[in-house]
Amino acid sequence: MNGAGNDFIIINNMVEHLPETCFPTLARTLCERHLSIGADGLMIVDAPLQGGDYRMLFFNSDGSLGEMCGNGARCICRYGYENGLAGEIQHVETTAGLVIGQRIDKRLYRIRLNDPAHIRLDIPIEANGVCYTGSYMELGDPGIPHAIIPYHDLAHADENELRELGRAIRHCKDFPKGANVNFCELTGEDEIFERTFERVTFTPGALELVRSAHSKGWKVGVVSGGFHEVADKIVAAAGIDFCLANRLEVVDGKLTGKLAADIVTKESKLVQLLDWAVECGVDMAHTVAIGDGANDIPMIQAAGTGIAFCAKPKTREASPFAIDERNLMLAMNIILRD
Repeated sequence: MNGAGNDFIIINNMVEHLPETCFPTLARTLCERHLSIGADGLMIVDAPLQGGDYRMLFFNSDGSLGEMCGNGARCICRYGYENGLAGEIQHVETTAGLVIGQRIDKRLYRIRLNDPAHIRLDIPIEANGVCYTGSYMELGDPGIPHAIIPYHDLAHADENELRELGRAIRHCKDFPKGANVNFCELTGEDEIFERTFERVTFTPGALELVRSAHSKGWKVGVVSGGFHEVADKIVAAAGIDFCLANRLEVVDGKLTGKLAADIVTKESKLVQLLDWAVECGVDMAHTVAIGDGANDIPMIQAAGTGIAFCAKPKTREASPFAIDERNLMLAMNIILRD
């Protein structure tokens, strides 16, 4: 199903009876667009625990558990109604709290989001050496964190400046969970213009692994079947040195639906590893490759240390080393094994 451009896979666990421990791996597997159905997230429908009609568990495409998703909640309400789980008014339990959905017509559903919690208004927020006045709140409890920043002439603001400011505020030390950064401006009576910089949730141990590698003078690269338009932001936030990803073609400021270069494949991932090793003057015996999918197998097998991370069975079997716990920092134990 999709809502406002976000697409989701839904599994009714009241029928399937899958163990919750498998959901992260299932999300990563099913949401990988090049190897499976592909989706922005996986939603699990399960039996209610607190008197609702049913419970919704939302998993991001990387397998991490999300507190809630607004577009996903609207989709789940349609699913619930059309599958007889609830009537036109629904009470859906989420990790962030109770969400109430209402059927308007066959395709249109309205939801009442969770109540804001942990509200801090008009607080100083320091970013890039500048102190801004803004607010912080979470949607639900525990909820989705938001930082709200008033911004003059927002409609004409430079996108790159907004992106850099959003990235800095998202990592503000006062926001331990990070935050979606909502820039806003009052544009009239009861009217607000708003733009959002959404937070990225890193795999546990990822940032620690990058920092540890850099402390030893090593370089870190990412090869991705995703797109530079997304990957570049993640790479910059994590301080990663190299990145290979697909790039979308833009003509006259518009997406064409085509790629600007050849698609990233298992062969190009391997070639990129070899090229980075040459560029850094590193023997292949001293390289490390970590991956979870079939497209990662050639580079994993070519590296001096190849690691399957929470990987699909085929990849795990083909890899010299494997990590089954979702903590990337465990890779350092394998790398330093000698």
